[in-house]
Amino acid sequence: MDDILDYEAVEATLGKPGGADLQLGLATGPALYAWEEHPELGPLIERKFEKEGDVELARSYVRRSSGVERTRDLALAYAKQAREVLKPLPDSDAKGALEALTERVVKRTS
Repeated sequence: MDDILDYEAVEATLGKPGGADLQLGLATGPALYAWEEHPELGPLIERKFEKEGDVELARSYVRRSSGVERTRDLALAYAKQAREVLKPLPDSDAKGALEALTERVVKRTS
């Protein structure tokens, strides 16, 4: 979810384009999924967005892709899988806390 927040939260709260991870040279979930839809993103990823304009171009590819949505779907699937793994455990405060954590992680806003 942190990868998603890098794009959504910054744009929604500050009105500025997201993509701080791109500025650090990191290709996270949204960018990697965008690469599948936009192969021209590959060279930017390989050079870690070092050339002038790379970050802005990569950000544009991510926005025009389903990368953020697919990353969200992946996080939701992992959270669901985590809850399934917890089901056989006996009810306890610890189990309840872990179940709550799976919800909190996918609903995270900052």
